[in-house]
Amino acid sequence: MGEDGWIFQTAKLDFEFKHDDAYMELTRKNEGKYEIDDKGFIVLKGGGEKGMVLGMPFPTVDPKDPKAAEKIMENHHFMFYRRVARLDLRLLSG
Repeated sequence: MGEDGWIFQTAKLDFEFKHDDAYMELTRKNEGKYEIDDKGFIVLKGGGEKGMVLGMPFPTVDPKDPKAAEKIMENHHFMFYRRVARLDLRLLSG
């Protein structure tokens, strides 16, 4: 462990990790659309119904934002459920 916390060594990827273009376009459309409230929930900025979040809710995360870690974890959460939903759709349609 280093002075600043945990250090994780990762393997070198022999491929470029990239989300598909359609998913990234949905993610880009979310720029500035959502925020995290005091209870830790994703809400629509300015109020109103959030509806279904398509893509990652926080395309750009400022490391100086006090809620940066929460936003990164929400993005991760949405990426995980995107993979599960795609698998479910393939199973249902196949």
